[in-house]
Amino acid sequence: DCPPCPADFNGDSLIDTRDFIAFLGAWAAERGEDCSAGDCAADLNGDGVVDTRDFVEFLGFWAGGC
Repeated sequence: DCPPCPADFNGDSLIDTRDFIAFLGAWAAERGEDCSAGDCAADLNGDGVVDTRDFVEFLGFWAGGC
């Protein structure tokens, strides 16, 4: 088994349009929030804040897979 991929928002083992839509929803809802407790799904780089760097991180997963 492969480890879970943080960009696979719907858990189907693919990074596709459905994950992109789910990520955008989480990113918009959590942007600027304090995520230091690790409870923000869109904080893909784990730096404790949801920002443009997480969007770029998602695009990296999208382009390269998990």
